[in-house]
Amino acid sequence: KERFEANGLEVPANAAIVVMHVHTRRPLASDRIVYQNIFGTEFEVHAHNYSSLNKTQNLVSEKKGEITADYDLRRLASANIWELNDEH
Repeated sequence: KERFEANGLEVPANAAIVVMHVHTRRPLASDRIVYQNIFGTEFEVHAHNYSSLNKTQNLVSEKKGEITADYDLRRLASANIWELNDEH
């Protein structure tokens, strides 16, 4: 739920974030496979939702009006979590 409350706010350095692809509304992900090229070491980035396979108990929260059915409340896997740091 924190993810939705922080939408549009400033992001502090080294904070865990989810980066969404605007046109597909899918979170960016990386499989962390190392690719070597003329620019050095890189990782492939793609838009895919690696969400938890566990069922979430959202019906009670929907009934109380705390959330609505259009929220994707499954936990995202580590492939979708990004961290922007200020290291040089």
